[in-house]
Amino acid sequence: MPALFDGQLFDHESGTAFSLVRHRVDYSGATLACQGCHSPSDFDVSLDICKTCHEEKAPEFMEEHTQQFGAACLDCHDGIDRLSDFDHASRFPLQGRHAEIECESCHEEKVFRGTPTECVHCHAEPEIHAGFFGLKCDYCHTADAWTPAQIRMHTFPLDHGRQPDLACQVCHVQVYQEYTCYGCHEHQPEEIAESHRRLSISAADLPNCSGCHPVGDVLPVKD
Repeated sequence: MPALFDGQLFDHESGTAFSLVRHRVDYSGATLACQGCHSPSDFDVSLDICKTCHEEKAPEFMEEHTQQFGAACLDCHDGIDRLSDFDHASRFPLQGRHAEIECESCHEEKVFRGTPTECVHCHAEPEIHAGFFGLKCDYCHTADAWTPAQIRMHTFPLDHGRQPDLACQVCHVQVYQEYTCYGCHEHQPEEIAESHRRLSISAADLPNCSGCHPVGDVLPVKD
């Protein structure tokens, strides 16, 4: 919505990122002048003005709102209001237990922008698998509860070789982020290297079996 500034029309929304749609008149119906929000000397906006004005209309709401979200009004409000159409799921879905906690549990010091979404930001790595499973918690856990946990994002077939009950340690000997196929397959380094030599696979890439066999199949070899 344009405003009249120094005799000229000024597009307040594009120029300041704050719309005047809901700030044309005050609570009494009187037209709001620029000086109602801006300092006459430099046109800065004092956020105390927002708080003072709205407290006159809804003091109890404003007290609770300020305690919960802080006094940086323009971080959330753009005059239309931005948060009325804010979709939290577009940034971080509030599912399971996450839907039950208070905003301040994740938004410390009432800071909403730039809040980390990684599990490890809030949840310390449990000692039971510290250093073994890595920090991609959602590979095994859901937001409903930590337990029971199940492998949810395992790209390699767990029933490969018709042995669905293999322990994790058969393939992931030391840490979950690394694997070996030789917990099941006999490993003769020279024979493996020789059978793959015609494929121009380097010695460094040779141990990365799943790179060429993502589901454990034997690819046809072309001469």
